[in-house]
Amino acid sequence: MTFTAAIVADKEQFVMGNTDVLLAWNSDPTNPYTFTISSIADERNRTGDITTYSLAAGEIGAFRLKKAGWQQADGKCYLEASNAAIKFAVLAL
Repeated sequence: MTFTAAIVADKEQFVMGNTDVLLAWNSDPTNPYTFTISSIADERNRTGDITTYSLAAGEIGAFRLKKAGWQQADGKCYLEASNAAIKFAVLAL
């Protein structure tokens, strides 16, 4: 599994499968940083961005994402990070 550092000036993205697990790792040894996962309306017209989710130094967060509610019109999921110390990896289920 390979973690990729966020590019703060751009949104990160990945092509979604039916269900994916997104791992977000704060690789900084001392500072907390945040990231956001952008949602879209699901089959019940609900949205639920995960906004400025904070990761403590060295912490890893895991998020199970299904196409409904997360896959944008271009087939991708969009992420943003506050610092390049946030690194992402995606596991297809």
